[in-house]
Amino acid sequence: MHEALLEIAGKEHKQIELSMQIGLCVVEPSEYDPDKMILTFAGAGRPLYYIQHAEMTELKGDRFSIGEVNEKKVFSNRCLEVQRGGILYMNTDGYIDQANPEQRRFGTQNFKNALQSGIAEKSLEEQQEYFEKLLQEHQKSAPQRDDITLLAIML
Repeated sequence: MHEALLEIAGKEHKQIELSMQIGLCVVEPSEYDPDKMILTFAGAGRPLYYIQHAEMTELKGDRFSIGEVNEKKVFSNRCLEVQRGGILYMNTDGYIDQANPEQRRFGTQNFKNALQSGIAEKSLEEQQEYFEKLLQEHQKSAPQRDDITLLAIML
């Protein structure tokens, strides 16, 4: 994706800010156990969180973004054995960076604390309501300043 983004931009990429933070994952069945799967994750500035039995695992992305000008990047694949019933969480930086009226960001630690609050034991619909309410309580009257996406996938 990094190389394709630079190619699409062509000669004009020096004048255009193209860098993006993104995470990609693939989940494949395990050859040895039908209840287990292999997760392969690559992140450009974004992590992936996995929760199983109230235990959270964070797979960190690389510290650079895709599309950075004149940069050859090799992104790391991180693999993890996961189980049915576990939940994967991926989010844009807009959730983390959303400010409140005092210009304080929501923050990564608050997000991790929310994930570890036992919310993963609830239905995905209840989780959606929880995370929307949590962000609204933080944001209050401050305007939204970036895209905000939170993806939860129950395996």
